[in-house]
Amino acid sequence: MSAGNNFRQFFQFTARSDPKWYPGHMRKSLKQLQSLLSITDCILEIHDARIPLSGRNVEFKRTLSGVRPHILVLNKSDLSSHKKEDKVNIVKHLKSQDPNLSDVVFTSFRDSSIKLILPKALETIHNFPRFQRGGGPEKNILVIGIPNVGKSSIINHLRKVRLNFSGDATRVGALPGVTRALQTKIKVNQDPLTYLWDSPGIVFPSLNDSHVALKLAVCKCIRDDLIGEEIVADYLLFHLNKQAVFKYVKVLGLSAPTDDIQSLLLQVALRFNWNKNVKNLATNQIEMIPNKHQASLHFLKLFRMGKLGRVNLDALDLHNQENAPKRTIVSI
Repeated sequence: MSAGNNFRQFFQFTARSDPKWYPGHMRKSLKQLQSLLSITDCILEIHDARIPLSGRNVEFKRTLSGVRPHILVLNKSDLSSHKKEDKVNIVKHLKSQDPNLSDVVFTSFRDSSIKLILPKALETIHNFPRFQRGGGPEKNILVIGIPNVGKSSIINHLRKVRLNFSGDATRVGALPGVTRALQTKIKVNQDPLTYLWDSPGIVFPSLNDSHVALKLAVCKCIRDDLIGEEIVADYLLFHLNKQAVFKYVKVLGLSAPTDDIQSLLLQVALRFNWNKNVKNLATNQIEMIPNKHQASLHFLKLFRMGKLGRVNLDALDLHNQENAPKRTIVSI
């Protein structure tokens, strides 16, 4: 299925595209993270592979990175469209922007890549001098990241794999912000004795870049209702069409790709017979209309489950970075 010529080239933002969401527990947790640096051997930052260049908290870089070895884990790579060349370019760009990054790792729960995280962290710790480090001889790894990128799931998985423990040591949820306080240390390895510290997801105090805010919302790193579910669904549709990922047409039972989110949501609501009652102010009567809000939630849920295809929401940004004119430094 080929892309048409009538798709939008730019996304029209609304007043709600710049959400303000910085719960008090996030501010408190950032200070707690800083206080743990004295006993930390390695920082493990978890991020969503569908937005490898967007949404990382700049406060991490300012207050935490560079003090200890710092590994960036781009999780949920099974939901992203990265090819091998893309991954090379992503790593190259990330390290150029943050020279303190020790390594960048792509992971997914669908393969064995998750198991590589702990050996990689221990190897990095071994190769990094433990100066200005308090605490005991055990290895302490601080797990940080924005909300809903899989931090707690990764910790629980490593704990089960390395120690053969059943049950979860830390809570996991589908909504951003499930972990609301710094957890006690969680044992994940016996030899060498290694602990992970789980932490709440922390976002920017203010998301001034509308593209970043919407990408975070599409990946459910911030709550949909902060922007509006139909707006987030429209932004997702914009990216699917832009990257010619038209799997949504078959999944939703449409006749062809569309660039009109209202038309898409109406067709989905009618297909599933999703309706809601509203009051007609002119007649003072209750009327039944298609529930496009429920349809937008369904559309977003399908994408987050990987049912609409693999997408890199930063693909255009990465392309622009790679093809930007190179600066030439002239010595005089």
